Amino acid sequence: MIPSRAKILLKQTIVVLCISFALLEIALRTLPSIVPGLSYKDYAYNMWRGKPYSKDYDFQLNSRGYKDVEFAQNKAPGVYRIIGIGDSFAYGVVPYRYNYLTLLGQNLKRCGDYEVINMGIADMQPEHYLALLKNEGLDLSPNLVVINLFLGNDLKIAESTRPWLHSYTVRAVRSLYAAHKGSANDPRHVPGSQYCDDCPSFNPEAFTKIEKKRSVFFRKDSKELTAGVVEAMRCVRAIKDVCDDRKIDLLIVVIPDELQVNAGLQAEVVKALDGNPSDYDFEIPNRLLASGFDKISVKYLDLLEAFKQATLQKRVYKPQDTHWNIAGNALAADLIAKHLARVTGLNCDDLLQARSRQ
Repeated sequence: MIPSRAKILLKQTIVVLCISFALLEIALRTLPSIVPGLSYKDYAYNMWRGKPYSKDYDFQLNSRGYKDVEFAQNKAPGVYRIIGIGDSFAYGVVPYRYNYLTLLGQNLKRCGDYEVINMGIADMQPEHYLALLKNEGLDLSPNLVVINLFLGNDLKIAESTRPWLHSYTVRAVRSLYAAHKGSANDPRHVPGSQYCDDCPSFNPEAFTKIEKKRSVFFRKDSKELTAGVVEAMRCVRAIKDVCDDRKIDLLIVVIPDELQVNAGLQAEVVKALDGNPSDYDFEIPNRLLASGFDKISVKYLDLLEAFKQATLQKRVYKPQDTHWNIAGNALAADLIAKHLARVTGLNCDDLLQARSRQ
């Protein structure tokens, strides 16, 4: 039995905590009306941003915590600036020099004054892509915004739809914890470590568990897929509106999960789920998104078929990792550069001719 005095103290503590929580919640929600344009939920991506100047293999993140070299906010005269926004695919598990956005920038520089800025932050989702574009991307005066949409996890239900994350206080606590923990301190990327392109990142059980969870988006009867596509299209539509308003070009790069391109992995995951192969269609998300993009006139590049074909010849995903290896990053950089040359009017004839001769 708890003594009466202890019960009273416990009740008082609970009341104080509840009042404090309520006051903090009110303060965080009132802040935007005091400081126009500032809303905590619009900065949630900072929970996963890299620590400025921290190390990633042999590379140092820039002062903004991006896996890129330092860049000036004001664009130099005559420069065509491209900003790439995405999750861990854009951030990359490979060293900086092998990252597809790094390689894309190098490819395009052969064609003229083009600049590619990597704004990838691990664990983001489409709602964060929109917020990051509005909060930081527009200030860089981009000519083109490239949104890198990864089908492995960008179709999951957005955090803003989870009831407990409607609380600004909960989001703030999570953000402070993530900042203290340090999102860039991935053990695979510690300073002085050597990147191994052929080394598995997870054990087989853990990797299969990841892909089993993602398989829900490739089931023919998946309600999660339907909801995820609706949410992703809502964010893409909002991103398009922002870009149209500023007369900025927009390109969506659709990145396939390894489960979509690796037939052996598909069979393994379906078997592990005791499922029927006929219940799955690993191209469903791509078709639904393509239909949505066409309806709102958004330019996009779907990498699925190219990576399916490449997988028949060589490994393009890091073993048991879910991200591209060095070869996969190089392939993506070439595909995006060629697409930009053909579709968006970039002056890259030299690039196309060089690639066609290889």
